[in-house]
Amino acid sequence: MSEELFSHPGFSKLREALSVFNPFEVLGLETYELRHTKTLAWLLDPKGSHNLGTAFIERFVRGLPAGVAGHVPANLDAARVFSELPVRNKTLMLGEASSPEVAEAAQQDSSKRIDVYVQVDSTFFLAIEAKIGANEHGDQLQHYREAVQKQAGGLASARTLLLYLTLDGAAPAQPAERDYWTPIDWSGHVLAPLQAMLQASPQAGDCAGQPGPNVMHFLSDYLRTLQKVTGSRDFAPRVLAEDLLKEEDYEGPIGNMLKTFHGQNAEAKARLELQLKGLKGGLEAAKLLQAVESDLRARVCDTLASHIVRDDWVRIGSGAKRQRQSATSTKIDFMTPTMAKLMGTGKPQFFFRLDIRRAKTVELKLFFENPQCVEDKETLPSLQRKLMAWPGNKSKEEWPAFMEEHWNLGQKIPKGGIGQKMALTTFGGVPRTILRPHPEPKEIRQAQDWLANVVRFVDRKIDGMSGGAPA
Repeated sequence: MSEELFSHPGFSKLREALSVFNPFEVLGLETYELRHTKTLAWLLDPKGSHNLGTAFIERFVRGLPAGVAGHVPANLDAARVFSELPVRNKTLMLGEASSPEVAEAAQQDSSKRIDVYVQVDSTFFLAIEAKIGANEHGDQLQHYREAVQKQAGGLASARTLLLYLTLDGAAPAQPAERDYWTPIDWSGHVLAPLQAMLQASPQAGDCAGQPGPNVMHFLSDYLRTLQKVTGSRDFAPRVLAEDLLKEEDYEGPIGNMLKTFHGQNAEAKARLELQLKGLKGGLEAAKLLQAVESDLRARVCDTLASHIVRDDWVRIGSGAKRQRQSATSTKIDFMTPTMAKLMGTGKPQFFFRLDIRRAKTVELKLFFENPQCVEDKETLPSLQRKLMAWPGNKSKEEWPAFMEEHWNLGQKIPKGGIGQKMALTTFGGVPRTILRPHPEPKEIRQAQDWLANVVRFVDRKIDGMSGGAPA
């Protein structure tokens, strides 16, 4: 496989595109959150050494959601910008922001610093909590919010703006903070204004001066880094990777490489990685192909899920947690309104898990929290016992439209619960292409009907239980 892969024209072209020098990649800072937030603070600072004045902060503000952009004052040239601003006892330590000792302590305890803080006179107060592949922890956002509100001092003229910056634009995980923090994303609200600024004519007159060549080189490298991190189609190697996946099939060298990385043979993976490491740009190209395949498959799965998971059903989790992506499947947990009414939405005792698998099947499980169904002799919770007693395959009146071989209702699942599986051509009718097309409308309708019937059956069973709740 190695010789065929290494001599593959498309793979060689991708390797070449990824071999362009970028200091962020060399230093391993592409997904280092602290370096991104420091760079963002530097760009937002009208007095920064970039010599761009308000060119970036004005574009950043213009790109904010309409409901909050109007809170920003016009005199942004008076803005004071802080990076990694320490917070103690819900108080902003503005006087200590530049202290090396405080900065070092703050880096060791991220719960005590605001990523980016902007203040304009005593009238405007902005805090940005930024994440790259992580969620907030504990009462972090509440702590920051109360510190900013305290700084504003309750003045009638004071305006506060709290932004929660993530890769996917997700809302905070803590429900209590979602009314205060406005979600934004790195692609639309950092990458886009940076790209617009770099594309603007130097004669536009919105810069304090002319940035030097070193600044422009730095910004170009950072732009490329953001394009890569956010999965932007403006990142040229990503376009090459997508085109390559659309052309190749799983039996060719690219497909065999992906099979090796998705497989369980650790020795084979290590051997392939070592071989790729000896080829300029080889390992980088392989990792990008894996990431692009996973990302695009997740989008296709989400397209299918958005058609068959109804809007009035309650998805469990927030942001990235609402859909979990692995090498073999995309999982979505949800409840019907009947289930949510019975249990609430905090940590339900049981829920549906929709598993859209790479192997062209859609699996549906009724999943139990802390299940006890490993041994027949174990005592099952009352509700779980009742649910596992469903007639399923035995009653054709209950399941008039289903083929018996498609169902295992009542069957125990290794990790707990009962479930069904439906054979479905999830990704359309091209079986060999690595990057499959979106599902066909007839397949979506088939899955919609299937899931709707199962869910109606579950709701009827729940309603029919004594009192509608577990004993």
